[in-house]
Amino acid sequence: MLSPAERLKNTRIAAGYRTAQDAALAMGMKPPTYQGHENGTTCVRRDAGIRYAKFYNISLDWLFMGVGNGRGKLRAATVDPAFLGAADKAVMQPEEIAPDPAFNRLAAYRPYPKQKLFHDNGAIHNERLFMAGNQVGKTLAGASEWAMHLTGRYPEWWNGRRFDGPVRMWATGVTAQSTRDNPQRVLVGPPQQKELWGTAAIPKACLKEWTLARTMGDALDSIVVRYAGGGDLGAQYSVLSFKSYEQGREKWQGETLHGVWFDEEPPLDIYSEGKTRTNALNGIVIVTFTPLLGMSDVVKLFLTEADVANMRRLAKGE
Repeated sequence: MLSPAERLKNTRIAAGYRTAQDAALAMGMKPPTYQGHENGTTCVRRDAGIRYAKFYNISLDWLFMGVGNGRGKLRAATVDPAFLGAADKAVMQPEEIAPDPAFNRLAAYRPYPKQKLFHDNGAIHNERLFMAGNQVGKTLAGASEWAMHLTGRYPEWWNGRRFDGPVRMWATGVTAQSTRDNPQRVLVGPPQQKELWGTAAIPKACLKEWTLARTMGDALDSIVVRYAGGGDLGAQYSVLSFKSYEQGREKWQGETLHGVWFDEEPPLDIYSEGKTRTNALNGIVIVTFTPLLGMSDVVKLFLTEADVANMRRLAKGE
């Protein structure tokens, strides 16, 4: 298997740059830095990898790990090696959202490496998958990112996708109940305890108003979120709606959105309809789930059998 340095060199040659110095000057990087990355004497850090991915229009996953063919890839998959049988010793953050007296859990969110990779991939990929085992922080990562986009409160460590104004987004799940008990809970707070709404990913100061769903007790239909902080004077507002796959494709039609979050694996027709809602605004789609259906049609959008086999080899250190 080629190393990241070798893949970088091959990409440069394929792009028509005769020397590493030519490519470095074209992308505004110091030639010694580029040359060190290409000859393998200097490790390619993530910020540099993102620059190369954008400049050459290649996949960050391909550059670092050799996953996929590397060219023109809009989708990215973040897979926890522990799910593939590796011994990953990273400390995982729990899915549970405990009440927080400060009503601002978003400010305290610090992703572990796999969550950070998932977020960072948003800088260059419109469609992302976070696939891992149960209770390792997939839903927390999705909720925290959605809270950042809805509120405009991006932390200093954030290298992912940014929107420069209020957004319209969906958070979705398999059924009305699972949507209430998972994405709604981790975004807003315990469904049955309205006094604790604002103790989850979206800060209480940013929750302006909400509309309850008619089909399920304590379930939300939509919420209005203050963009860029609290207070109503001159405020702008984002809107988040909750949907379920059981509603069917027809109920998903018509909206124009900045983002759709699928919490748990959707049918392909629902995924395609959700993605269509984001096309006009060059929006984003994120998917967080434990794959219970094997190499389903949706998984195959992000990974091939060869990708999975390669990840298993990497996880085993082969």
